[in-house]
This record gives sequence, C-alpha cells and structure tokens, in this order.
Amino acid sequence: MDGFFQIIMGFLGVVAVLFLAYYVTKIYAAKFGASLGYSRNIKVIDKLPAGKGASIAIIELQDRQYMVGITEHSINLIKELDEKIRPDDSPAGIAKISETGFLKALKTTIRKEEED
Repeated sequence: MDGFFQIIMGFLGVVAVLFLAYYVTKIYAAKFGASLGYSRNIKVIDKLPAGKGASIAIIELQDRQYMVGITEHSINLIKELDEKIRPDDSPAGIAKISETGFLKALKTTIRKEEED
C-alpha cells in the first residue's frame, strides 16, 4: 500500500509541475509577448512559402485583410482582400485555409492582374 501511495504522489507532483509551467509561461507571454514579436493589432492569418527567402502572406490589420509579398529585404502589398479568410483554431482548419481560402484569393488576384 505504501508503494501505491508513492506512485500517486509522484503522479500528482508531475501534474502540479506541468500546470505551474503552463501558467508561468502564460504570464510570461502576456507580459513580454510584444517584445518577442507578438502583436495584438496585426495577425498573420496564413503564410505560403514562394521560394528561397520569399513568401506570400495574408495579414489582418484593423479588421481588414491584406495579401502581402515578403522577401528578405522588403514587404509589398499585393492586394486588400474583399472577402475575409477566417481560420479555425484546429490544425485541420488551418490546413483547410491553406488549401481553399488562401489559394482562392491568390488565384483571384492573379486572374485580375492578367486581365489588366
């Protein structure tokens, strides 16, 4: 019975350490997140690599979404999106955006550029 008690106490100790680590990390991120590149006003909705050192991203700023091209030396506005893309919090939802909404917006932009 004494061994069982030690196993339970050890398990509870591990769980307590995990919860403590979670809350300390959460507090640290809230206090120092802005200095680590986190912003409450600008959100990266999705990002697609487009070559070495280049990517295309959809960002949200002041309740508007923009498609931007990002290289090592610059960030260029491609287009302000008419329809918003909303990711789910789940990894499957994020993958769905990459396959549907992002590519749809990119294809629409390319078609409009070709027509002009």
